[in-house]
Amino acid sequence: MRRHRAALMGWTGFVFLVIALGLLLGTAGAGKSGPIKIVRMTPGGEEVENARQLVFTFNRPVVPLGRMERDAAEIPVTISPAVDGRWRWLDTETLALDLAEAAAFTPATRFNVTMTPGIRAEDGQTLARPFSGGFTTVTPRVTRVQHYTFASPVKPLLVVAFNQRVTRDSVKKALVMSPHGTLDGMMPVTVEPLPERLRDEYRYQDCRRDEAYGGDDMDEEDGDGEPAGAQPSAETATSQSAAASPAKAPAASANEDCLWLVSPARDLAPDKGYDLVEQPGLVSTEGPVRGRGHGRAAGLHTYGAFRFFGVSGQDRYEKEVLLKPGRPAKKRVLLYPEYGIYLSFSAPVSYTEIVKHI
Repeated sequence: MRRHRAALMGWTGFVFLVIALGLLLGTAGAGKSGPIKIVRMTPGGEEVENARQLVFTFNRPVVPLGRMERDAAEIPVTISPAVDGRWRWLDTETLALDLAEAAAFTPATRFNVTMTPGIRAEDGQTLARPFSGGFTTVTPRVTRVQHYTFASPVKPLLVVAFNQRVTRDSVKKALVMSPHGTLDGMMPVTVEPLPERLRDEYRYQDCRRDEAYGGDDMDEEDGDGEPAGAQPSAETATSQSAAASPAKAPAASANEDCLWLVSPARDLAPDKGYDLVEQPGLVSTEGPVRGRGHGRAAGLHTYGAFRFFGVSGQDRYEKEVLLKPGRPAKKRVLLYPEYGIYLSFSAPVSYTEIVKHI
């Protein structure tokens, strides 16, 4: 009796195994029949950056291994605007267009892609209907903001870098300064070409690189701290030294560039925090799609009333000393010149002004 039960259970298990394998093979076979389909196209979406390849992935093998390169005439794909590249199968299911070695999809451009039926699998099947897709390459935007100097205690000069060349007029319209934390009271900006000496000093290299220039970014905390790029007790002995072996800048014009010198169109309020805001509308010289606007790009703080804090330096014990005007020291203090002697002010003062009045 036990032998009969064991045999029955064995036959039952075998039957279930055969049925399962049949279902599995039937499903797999169903997946390999009928029209071929494109299950994915890359790149896709928005803000595509530095893409040099367009890839189609099909739902099943289409070509056998062997000759993988294809002539453009064999591939029923239309790309608008047109690009230059070479077609090849990466494997039996994946077709790719490789752009020329030094090329990439043009920035600030919408690319529309259509594949019509024509590519045939080994069983003769092709697409049931045309496939359409598209993507938009990276649009213009601010990548970095660095404080250069103050034209006055309430008028900062900023070096603003962009990820691609943009027109001067669009920068003037898209960038505004507003009191920190609000868009009320927005102020227009003036935009000037960056002088060549500053291009070298800020190590300007390539619009497409985030390292467009050296140095630290502007303080972007809350805009309520001290003036960006300087301390309230600004020393007169400040100097800006050029970076060693700076890279030469590509040729720029007065109307298109990716580095601009930006300042408020009129004086800001003293001792107050402001934001530099990027609004939609930046116009790239490389493609027609305009910048989307990314809001706050940097924060800054203006200087308060102009004051002379005093003379600072170190005594013979290398202790920091500040001699304040109108407050005679209780005891005689000697400052040692080898440690440096400084005049401290609440805002930057030009060297020529110091020489003129002292």
